[in-house]
Amino acid sequence: MKFKLTSSQKNFYNKNFTLDSQIWNQGVMETFPKIYSYEEINNAYNKLVETHDSLRVKLVETDDGIVADVREHEYINYRFWQVETEEELMQKAQDFLNEPIDRYGLLVNCAVFQTPTTSGFMINAHHIVIDGFSAIAMASHVNEFLKDENFAPEVQKYADYVETEEKHKQSRRYAKSQEFWLKEFSIQPDCNIVPASTKSLDFSSSESNHNISSELINNIKDFCAINDISITTFFNTVLSIYLSRKYETQKLTIGTPVLNRTSALEFNTVGLYMHLLPLIVNLSDDTFLENAKQIEDFQLNLFRHQKFTQNDIKELLKENGKEQNNLFDVAFNYQEFDKNDEYQFVFRYSNYLSLPLEIHLHQFNGENHNLKIRYRTAMFDKQEIEIMLKSIVTLAEKVLENYDKNINEIEMISTDEKEEVISSFNDTEHTYDISANTTLYSLFETASEENKDKVCIKANGEEISFGDFKAYAERIDN
Repeated sequence: MKFKLTSSQKNFYNKNFTLDSQIWNQGVMETFPKIYSYEEINNAYNKLVETHDSLRVKLVETDDGIVADVREHEYINYRFWQVETEEELMQKAQDFLNEPIDRYGLLVNCAVFQTPTTSGFMINAHHIVIDGFSAIAMASHVNEFLKDENFAPEVQKYADYVETEEKHKQSRRYAKSQEFWLKEFSIQPDCNIVPASTKSLDFSSSESNHNISSELINNIKDFCAINDISITTFFNTVLSIYLSRKYETQKLTIGTPVLNRTSALEFNTVGLYMHLLPLIVNLSDDTFLENAKQIEDFQLNLFRHQKFTQNDIKELLKENGKEQNNLFDVAFNYQEFDKNDEYQFVFRYSNYLSLPLEIHLHQFNGENHNLKIRYRTAMFDKQEIEIMLKSIVTLAEKVLENYDKNINEIEMISTDEKEEVISSFNDTEHTYDISANTTLYSLFETASEENKDKVCIKANGEEISFGDFKAYAERIDN
């Protein structure tokens, strides 16, 4: 079966210069707290692939352009890792994720693993056929297949979703989405906040992490509940304040994910539904809470227009003379998953990144919340990102104490850091090491005994002999 690419898929394919690189690799690792055999896990994963047609998609060039071709399921013996340590497993997983995916080959690859105490599988998939929310369905379904080989989840054929999307484009709701985005881009927001001078075609990336205490997260959740805003809105507001100060702009965009799943079948289906939309932020000289309320309202509008994708926005703007190749430089994503005693799963990332910055706040398997910044190493260095992490966390802490203050009055440096900066800048006392003046000192040092008193230089208009040199240096130092 062949079908046209969805709008979300077109957004990836239109960036064809990176389609077969590692930039779009999506990694998911599922671990079971007991040892299943290779055959058991391999069979369960094959059943998963047989159940979800998006996992069998290959891209095909036709006279009408690129199409998705859903192949019949063929049983595959996937690779197997027998590892002794967690370090060895993580290294194999990272190497696996860094493998390029052939755009015309298998778009989803799998590896089964065993450790001395656990077992599981790892996938490396191209983003054009899978999204982050799909990991939930994949983990759940493989676990059920392991417990019952006759398990048969109700899912949607991805080709049916394509038909639904085509019908939506003829609807009044689609027209309203066009009106919404034309209005929002009537005054151009700052989509390219990262200076163009730092951008390059080097997509190599790294990441830095910061664990956020349970106390802070609980305080944030309480604050959000009392003030009727989401945790995503809270952190998008904090991030907006930070970015506006760093890049000196008031109206900016942040990429934010929308699920784009509106039925039980879609929530149960593996495929690319979720996509990123530009959250347009226009900070005012008001309190944090007032700005957060505005961002919350826009966030709700994104959900109302969630079927209108990045690709739709770009085509709309181009048609109206407002062409915009890039809709945001920074994306933020918040995900929290309850602990499951039967399995654990985590997202993993390749060492390549399409955006300059991706900021993730995750909680997996009942562990602490982790704030992760992925960044392009050609554009940022580790020290800069570490400062960014600390500033975002500190700003979140300060906001809880000063939410009713003008946002310009809220500091994003901790009390300890502030004291350290003030002390270090004012602590100018130091010992002057005369021998550090190697050029001058060696000139006198190497002069012969009989000529030492005759050697002199001019400093600030004064002639200085070897005998006076030390006294002079101490005098100007004082």
